[in-house]
Amino acid sequence: TPDPVWEHLTPRLLLLLARDARNVVIGGAYSGDHALLLAQTVGPGGMVHCFEPNPAESEQLAFNARDNGMTNIRIEQRGLWSLDDVHLRLTGAPDESCASAEVTHTPDAHSFPATSLVTYGRTQGMETVDLIMLDIEGGEHEALRGATPYLDMPAGQAPDIVFEVHRLYVDWSEGLDNTAI
Repeated sequence: TPDPVWEHLTPRLLLLLARDARNVVIGGAYSGDHALLLAQTVGPGGMVHCFEPNPAESEQLAFNARDNGMTNIRIEQRGLWSLDDVHLRLTGAPDESCASAEVTHTPDAHSFPATSLVTYGRTQGMETVDLIMLDIEGGEHEALRGATPYLDMPAGQAPDIVFEVHRLYVDWSEGLDNTAI
């Protein structure tokens, strides 16, 4: 059973961490609930880079950004992963909000492209990332592996990270400290 206290505190935590941010990355941006708040917080000098592979959610995010006059939201209709030039497919649940991603070697209409954060960052000229927020249904560890150069930066330059850990995707029966993520 989810503990709604954690979910309800996420926006407050993100706003606190984004106060001085210039580059914010959201994996699993959905329709923009966090993106709009963060874009307002970082202001015109910052950019919120949103990854949302679901076409309907990505279109809703774009609509919400336009409707709210947010010009500092960049939307990528692809996923974040540890590797570049791969396709992912959602599996394990009929509802996409509970499905997990896996690499597919045969891209089709049910798969979507993905990239690593470091490759995306290089194409955007991002020397640093200030905040990474991931809610990608079990793909968080792979996405963080694809951000290693940013994560290896010294304290004060490395990004703050907020990510979901759900028992459907991560076995924490031995404690969170003993999970791969």
